Amino acid sequence: MRWHKFSGAVVAILLLTQPVSAGTIVFEVEKNHSTLGFAISIAGGMSKVRGQFSDYSVRIVLNEDDITNSSVEVRIQVISINTGIKGRDADLQKPIFFDTVNYREITFISTSIERSGKNYIATGEFTMKGVTRTIQLPFVLKGLDRLSGDNPVIGFSTAITVNRLEYGVGNDFVHRTIPFFLANEVQIKIDMWTRVGKRQ
Repeated sequence: MRWHKFSGAVVAILLLTQPVSAGTIVFEVEKNHSTLGFAISIAGGMSKVRGQFSDYSVRIVLNEDDITNSSVEVRIQVISINTGIKGRDADLQKPIFFDTVNYREITFISTSIERSGKNYIATGEFTMKGVTRTIQLPFVLKGLDRLSGDNPVIGFSTAITVNRLEYGVGNDFVHRTIPFFLANEVQIKIDMWTRVGKRQ
């Protein structure tokens, strides 16, 4: 399998100028080569806890004529949270944190995509624990390869920070010995590679 790496700008040009018939391609993420991770500082920055979600879906609808007319939909099954410690994962599923009994999914559904210099920004509705807010998700196209006829496989990455308190995650948590144990901000880092797309 050949994998050509290009800068975000070059990839964007290739996506828009390859000599293939105009149309729309639908992609899904290949989870074997993708990571949806997060990190949060603890104890005033003395350490950091990292984790990831293993059960999620990402659907990308790419408009080859104009990538800004494309869309993305992300659905994360919160129960798949994995920080490497089973007891902590169980605690994170309780009502004080994610409350997975009542709120099974974290979702992002784009409403628009626009260029930002050499890269792009997807604006959309982000919902976590029943709270929906409009956020901007900057992303970089990392690579492109045509592994099956005219349809490309793409790689992309994004990194954002969200304030967990705005979504009611752990607002009432109090550590037994260390005040302000959990940082308010959670860093989310996503690196993904798609399966071969299907034309509509």
